[in-house]
Amino acid sequence: MYLLQELETNIQKENIHTIRDSELDDIDVSHSRKRRKVDEITSYISTTVQAKEVCGTIISKIKRRFSFTGHLEVANLFSVENFEVYSSNFPIQHLDSAISTFPFLDRKKFKTELEVIYRRTDFRDVFGAVYVY
Repeated sequence: MYLLQELETNIQKENIHTIRDSELDDIDVSHSRKRRKVDEITSYISTTVQAKEVCGTIISKIKRRFSFTGHLEVANLFSVENFEVYSSNFPIQHLDSAISTFPFLDRKKFKTELEVIYRRTDFRDVFGAVYVY
């Protein structure tokens, strides 16, 4: 997220020089050189505005896409490599994250079920989906 904040700051620092229509009218456009200069200025402004809009869109999509990451922390509860450690030292922070991410879970039942799984040595060698009968 640090990189995203840095990108936003850099985009906000970029100045857009706006030229009002009255300023454009004040320039004598009879000379092709001055007209070309006006065209260059308006083209630069248009390009800069478009670039800021594109960057703004990208930033908003990044924020939306990465706003929900709670399920990734919950996945740590099911990491087989940690079951042996979790059997003696229950990961209460991951449990809290799971309950806040999925509030429909019954905290007490979920914790009990996880403790049973962590204590069973046959689950420590299992990878992937498991048929529970």
